[in-house]
Amino acid sequence: MESLAEAIDKKAMLKGRRVLLVDDNPDVLWVLNDMLTRNLEVEITTAADGEGAVALAQDAIPDLILMDLMMPGVNGIEAAKLLKNDARTGHIPIVALTAFVDTFRRNEVMKEGFVDYLEKPVDIDELVDIIFRNIV
Repeated sequence: MESLAEAIDKKAMLKGRRVLLVDDNPDVLWVLNDMLTRNLEVEITTAADGEGAVALAQDAIPDLILMDLMMPGVNGIEAAKLLKNDARTGHIPIVALTAFVDTFRRNEVMKEGFVDYLEKPVDIDELVDIIFRNIV
């Protein structure tokens, strides 16, 4: 278990970092935004679809993207491919968010350029660890 001092250090190290949250479900966006703003001092931007995510990432250049996989239109995998093939955004770590988990799917998603995988419902401690591990 993490000590209070370690948690405070993580929070200080993440202060001011930019995270783009992408999900077509407004409730998920609200919950994740709330979790992150209450537990970390990161700057949050949200998008409701893959197209919006690509445009926002190209404009704002976030430090990390948390991307839902299953979205109408441009889904998370397609958006990740577009971002990874763009010189402006190719360096940004992208974490997959999904409720559909199995070993095969996880391995396939990781081959598409995602750096990590987070299952819904999201556990705040795991979320903080993934953000810390991929930004710092």
